[in-house]
Amino acid sequence: MSDYLALYRQYLQSINPALDGEFLIAENLSTNWDEPETALDFHNCAVMALIEAENSPMRSMYVEMAFQSLQRVLEMAVYPLATAHLALVYYLVGDRDLAAQNAFNALVQVLSSVNANYPPGLIYYFPAHNRQELLRDLLETANYSEQTLFLSTEILYRSSLAFYNQNGVRFWELANHVNPNSCHLNRQLGIAKLINQQLEGLFNLHRAVNLDPEDADNLQALYLAYRGLGQQQLANFWLETAKVTGKSWTNLDINQPFTYLDFDRDITLAVEASFRSFVTGVLLAQGDWFEAEMEFWRHSIREGMTVIDVGANAGVYTFSAAHRVGKTGKVREHLTFAISRNA
Repeated sequence: MSDYLALYRQYLQSINPALDGEFLIAENLSTNWDEPETALDFHNCAVMALIEAENSPMRSMYVEMAFQSLQRVLEMAVYPLATAHLALVYYLVGDRDLAAQNAFNALVQVLSSVNANYPPGLIYYFPAHNRQELLRDLLETANYSEQTLFLSTEILYRSSLAFYNQNGVRFWELANHVNPNSCHLNRQLGIAKLINQQLEGLFNLHRAVNLDPEDADNLQALYLAYRGLGQQQLANFWLETAKVTGKSWTNLDINQPFTYLDFDRDITLAVEASFRSFVTGVLLAQGDWFEAEMEFWRHSIREGMTVIDVGANAGVYTFSAAHRVGKTGKVREHLTFAISRNA
């Protein structure tokens, strides 16, 4: 086995040691890494470049290598998985329009070529709150078409500026049709609907709990949903049910106006205990802030820096920056209501 495939196995195990990529690895043993010739060769080289980019100081160089390899694939053949990965690259560099366009192209390519015999290629997904679940679903699905549909719909809904707007909900519905047994997708769709006062979102939240009864985020979503509807008894039931998770928010009294949410690995934020707050909805649904600038923020900030957050509100940028600059750095937060403070 080549060093590249050993690195791919290491990539999967770094996300979750239980992820089983042996089928994909076995299917790609013949990849020509040094002198790629086929569409599959170039596609797999692109995937490995994206993996290298994650922790490299030369991130932009590796992303460009991936982009060039995927463009080469599209010049050679129709290969929907490569189109989906190209959409992912556009998303990573902040071009949401081209990300959505290519993700949609990948969908059309798969749907219009049901009988095509495409070779299974390696799969990459960038660091995100749901990466472990998505990669597990991708690897457990031996069907190439389903893998491409999973990945392309994931990029399609992420390309929407906000998951709770009209386009966002539309794309979430599509993703949920493609992968109805995803706990993550059901939770996000449920919260998006409730933000838009569509009570049928409760169905998706209950489905998420049925898929993973021990997931604290699912339980918190149902707790907040029933709390917001004034269903005190049901809200208290889900609060008590969630106490076994040991999460700090379960220790709060049901009448408290705030709740706690995990953010950016080991930060806990106090936020409004209601989906009327977009901050609460976004962080509980996605586990992260939705703006593309957050990715740039994280990759650019280093220990010891002085960072200024202008127009701060909920504090997601401020606390994320403080986490990275460390004790030797400073973060100055300029609030929108003419007060500033140091973090």
